[in-house]
Amino acid sequence: MTIPELERRGYPMDKVIGSLGGAATLGLLIPPSIIMIVYGVAAEVSIAKLFVAGVLRCSAARWPSGH
Repeated sequence: MTIPELERRGYPMDKVIGSLGGAATLGLLIPPSIIMIVYGVAAEVSIAKLFVAGVLRCSAARWPSGH
C-alpha cells in the first residue's frame, strides 16, 4: 500500500525500502510500541504495566537461564 504511493511521489526505491524496513522494526524494538498502546487501550490494560512487562521480558530473555 505504501510502496506504490511513495513511487508515485518520485522517491527512489532504495529509500522507500529502507524507510519501510526501519519503520517496521522500530516499533517492535522500542517499548512501548504502538502495538502495546493499541492493545492497552482496547483491552483497558495499563500501558505503564505493559511497558514494564516488555522491558522485564526483554531483559530476562538476555540473561542466561542457568540450565
